[in-house]
Amino acid sequence: MDCDDIRETLSARLDGEAGPADAERFADEHLEDCGGCARWLDRAAAVTRRVRVSAAVAGPDVTAAVLALVPPAPARGPARLRSALGVLGAAQCAAGLVVLAAPSSSALIAHSPTAFETGAWRCAVGVALAVAAVRRTPPATLIPLLCTVVALLAVRHLAGGPVHGWSPAAHALDVVAHVLDAVALALLLALRRTRAPR
Repeated sequence: MDCDDIRETLSARLDGEAGPADAERFADEHLEDCGGCARWLDRAAAVTRRVRVSAAVAGPDVTAAVLALVPPAPARGPARLRSALGVLGAAQCAAGLVVLAAPSSSALIAHSPTAFETGAWRCAVGVALAVAAVRRTPPATLIPLLCTVVALLAVRHLAGGPVHGWSPAAHALDVVAHVLDAVALALLLALRRTRAPR
């Protein structure tokens, strides 16, 4: 292969076209011995770079148009709403832990065969609310869940009143937990209204 063949192989390489492995290896070995081809490659690479950069710069600036097409990031929602949701999550966890940590003879547990399950439920809701408080997107999946819980418990309290046999402490904790559910639902709905449009 002479210098013309080598330069043809190098030109194809600059254009991103890989040649046969033997030709590529021979071209690299030739460059080590031939200063003329090495200088030619440097000049050709510089010209190729200038042409590519000038082609990219010569076009119209479409930055603003492209950015206008990018959808906005989901809104975090007002910081106060998210902070309040985090506090409610912590309060729900605390209410659940109070029940779970109470001895079986406690007034909170007596006459309530599902007290521990209720405590675990409160902890789970609290964790879900705390996670929702730090997420970037509105927690839409929690809204139907809390709507159902709040509606059914409201009907139960309005229709039946206090559960017979419950201690005042158990009844008070139950009412507080249900109020926390209602407030959490209101905060979730408010956060959903602050969501940025898609």
